[in-house]
Amino acid sequence: TVDGAELLMSPGQYGGAPRAECPAGSTVVGTGFNGPFGGTVGGFVLAYGTFVGGFFANQSSIPLDGYVQAICAKLPPGATVASNRAKAAALTRYKRDVAAATARLRGTG
Repeated sequence: TVDGAELLMSPGQYGGAPRAECPAGSTVVGTGFNGPFGGTVGGFVLAYGTFVGGFFANQSSIPLDGYVQAICAKLPPGATVASNRAKAAALTRYKRDVAAATARLRGTG
């Protein structure tokens, strides 16, 4: 299990959580999180191949912290790790998901 960096969010703050990256030669087999998902927020925690990303929003009146978790497993012998191209595509998908969640939260998506 790998934890992403902890993110302290002030009241009203929202955005993408720091990613949890699996070690080289591993892939994500599960996800976890500890973070603020209050109210009607379209938060998420998703696997993107070799990392886990998420979107948190603090709708409380106090600061809250959170992080995402990647549950990783070593690949079996002969299996290939995602190429740099696949990793770049996964990062692009994550950024697009964060932008969509931000738009929903702002009421523009």
